[in-house]
Amino acid sequence: VYKRQDEDEALSFHASLGDEALTGLSPLGIKLSDENLDFMGNLSLAEVRKTEIREQYEMASGKASLRQNYCNEAEYVFENESGSHIGIIFRVFDKGLAFRYRVENTRITSVEEELSGLEISDLHRLWTIPFSSGDERIFKLSEGTGELQDQALSFPVLIESGTGNWMLVTEADVSDYPLSSGRFEGDRLDYVFARDKEAVNEVEADFVSPWRVLMAGEDLSAIVENCMVDHLAPPAENGIADWVEAGVTSFPWWGENTANSHPEILKRYIDLSAKMGWRYIEFDVALINAPARAVEDWKSTPWIRDIVDYGAERGVLCYGWDEYSNLNTPEKRADIFGRYAELGIAGCKVDFVNSYSQNTRRVVEEIIRDAAKYK
Repeated sequence: VYKRQDEDEALSFHASLGDEALTGLSPLGIKLSDENLDFMGNLSLAEVRKTEIREQYEMASGKASLRQNYCNEAEYVFENESGSHIGIIFRVFDKGLAFRYRVENTRITSVEEELSGLEISDLHRLWTIPFSSGDERIFKLSEGTGELQDQALSFPVLIESGTGNWMLVTEADVSDYPLSSGRFEGDRLDYVFARDKEAVNEVEADFVSPWRVLMAGEDLSAIVENCMVDHLAPPAENGIADWVEAGVTSFPWWGENTANSHPEILKRYIDLSAKMGWRYIEFDVALINAPARAVEDWKSTPWIRDIVDYGAERGVLCYGWDEYSNLNTPEKRADIFGRYAELGIAGCKVDFVNSYSQNTRRVVEEIIRDAAKYK
């Protein structure tokens, strides 16, 4: 971590891969609403804490079942002119780095501004998607950042340098906080909130920010095989639940958007899953008699249990589908998940979340916790 010698003495850092620079001096800093919690500049180093992280953990699905998280951590503690402290925590991996802020605030407040950014060195080309709350756009290849200036981008952003190094910029451990977007100013990719409504936040005492993540390597395998986002996430609240079963699914709606209204079509997809050895079929029960948006006809449809049983007899589990707006309160979840349990439906895909807001992040985690009650 370096102290940049400009008029406000904001902090910055840079990163390299071997002898090649990945970034130039890249800004660090954050400001909370309380007057004494401005860490955008004029900071003095108070302490440095270093540790090695060596851990293994298991995952129910993903790139590998057994993960090895090996990295070096350093926390740089700074004091501002008001005497308040902030820790800037870096973790350096073989294939990347991440950093976050730990603020010693004593009461509920909010984050007003964050300076975090990555000044990309020797940027050649990149793949990005424009910000949209639904994140269903197509990644676009750009030669340089000229046409991307001042646009909000959804993470991740994939970058190739002029020397052939690869980088992927994203974030990790975003819990009870808004999701960020990226925005280029020159070749510097800043962490921002895409719109004012995404910026609304409230943080508890001893606020710890999400991780800002830079994966890097000499070839794309360093990105594809990278597990840093998982390494940086906290453990599951109750460990890996033995009832969580990952598997491949067939998806009738993708082939025909009215398939969920026709038992015979659903049975053919179940037969397909059984023949292929796939564990699941996505049975979009809320799309019975509807092609795209949820309706409640399923609650009075008599043949759903027959489909679920037909699948179970062939070793294929049915999971359901519904919209976020139908699951965003405890009462709605108790109704839908309770009906699922009675029908033997194994799980639920939640669609149309379409929000980066802090409240939506909270509700998504509440949905997961409530779903676990009906295992």
